[in-house]
Amino acid sequence: MKLYIDSLNVKEIQKALDTGIIYGVTTNPFIAVELEEEYITRIKKICELVKTEVHVQAEGKTADELIKNAQTLSEISPVIIVKIPTFMEGIKAIKTLSSMGIKTTATAITAPSQALAAALAGATYVAPFIGRVNNTSHSGLKLVKTISKIFKEHDVKTEILAASIKNAMQVVYAFKVGAQAATVKFDILRDVIENPHSLSIIEEMNKCWEKIKVEWERK
Repeated sequence: MKLYIDSLNVKEIQKALDTGIIYGVTTNPFIAVELEEEYITRIKKICELVKTEVHVQAEGKTADELIKNAQTLSEISPVIIVKIPTFMEGIKAIKTLSSMGIKTTATAITAPSQALAAALAGATYVAPFIGRVNNTSHSGLKLVKTISKIFKEHDVKTEILAASIKNAMQVVYAFKVGAQAATVKFDILRDVIENPHSLSIIEEMNKCWEKIKVEWERK
């Protein structure tokens, strides 16, 4: 299992990495529009923090544009995995980038057929959007399960990176139905780690500690 933090906020990313359970970072245009700093400059700063993977989306409406910008991103750092939107031109770009040895994540996936096409093109990851699919009255987790089943039946090496996750339980179930990875916002990461019932118990424990006499001596 691999858990990623979905953010472009350097301080937020560092806090997430400090937990010791975050494998890497994912980014996307939805959060990039909030940046006050130039996009590539921020990506470089994040790559300095992360030693594993940073998934960064390339801009472009044609395969040529996507390929060109993907190459620019891949030259920033070896940890970068280039995110490519899943549409006709995107699949063409993934195929070419794969042949060039550039790792990719096929993003904005909302149907099993798209994951199949991306895998055939050589994508390293496919990113089904759980929350976005749920908004269409379909099941995002069922989408992940279907993709996982197809990949297992055909021994596909492409990994499933569950995205657009809206709560902690979706993280749990994404892994349960076959995702190898999931990416979450910082507030959801906190909910993954902390639970109101546990916090209540911890508060009771802390009150007990106030009454306990103990000398913590390290030799």
